[in-house]
This record gives sequence, structure tokens and C-alpha cells, in this order.
Amino acid sequence: MRIKIRNDKLQPVIHFMEGLELKPSLSRARTRFVSMLRPHLDVFLEADKNLVESYAVKDDKGHVILENGVFDLIKETAREFHEERKRLYLEIAEIEGGTYTTHLEDLKKILDELDIPLSGSNAEAYDILCDAVDESLKGG
Repeated sequence: MRIKIRNDKLQPVIHFMEGLELKPSLSRARTRFVSMLRPHLDVFLEADKNLVESYAVKDDKGHVILENGVFDLIKETAREFHEERKRLYLEIAEIEGGTYTTHLEDLKKILDELDIPLSGSNAEAYDILCDAVDESLKGG
């Protein structure tokens, strides 16, 4: 199984999947899938943190200065930061492997049989997953 999801969509997809109420066998498929996504999310978040630490204004001890959770960028390198961050966010995480032979088909079943109203970020996460699973089933 190989599923491709953009870095900046990993968190919403995980949140969406974790919020679904599923029958036990499909819940197990979901749990295993989410456990495959988490390491990719961790790598993305760490890379984002490192990027901020490289380009943000720091205090005399070398710590990023945060005011109400907001950091300022070093003016001379702000453009570079935004370019690098955009590239990081748009990178595609490739989730490879599988925990059993019908895992991908079970994910497709979860999505196909879902019978709940969706809106906002959940609707977007659903759409992202449908596209990723369909692409994977086609061999992409």
C-alpha cells in the first residue's frame, strides 16, 4: 500500500479519522492507518519547528521570542523562510507499507460506507483521503 498526502493535510486527516465511529474491524484498519501517518506528521512538525528556529528572532540565550504564540522573523531572511515553509507544507508524504493484505480495501470501505454529514475541515480531509486511496488503488 502506498498513499500520498500533502504534509499540511496530515493533521486534519488524522483528526478526521480519529473522530469516526466505526465497527471493530474497520476501527482496527483506521487505527493502523493513523499509526502509519503519525511518524510522517512528527517529521513534518519537527521540520517546521526547525525552520522557525532558523529564521525567527531570538533572545540573547538563543530561544525564539514568542509573544502570544507569535514569532517575528529576521527581516533579511523572511522571504526565504516563507519560500522554505511553503515548500515544506506542500511536500508529499508517502505512506508506504501496510499492516495486512486488505488494508487499503478496508480504508476504501470506511470512506465509501461513511454515512455522516461532513463540512469544513472534515469534508476536506474526507476528500483528500478519497483521492489518496483511489490513486493508490490505481497503482499511483
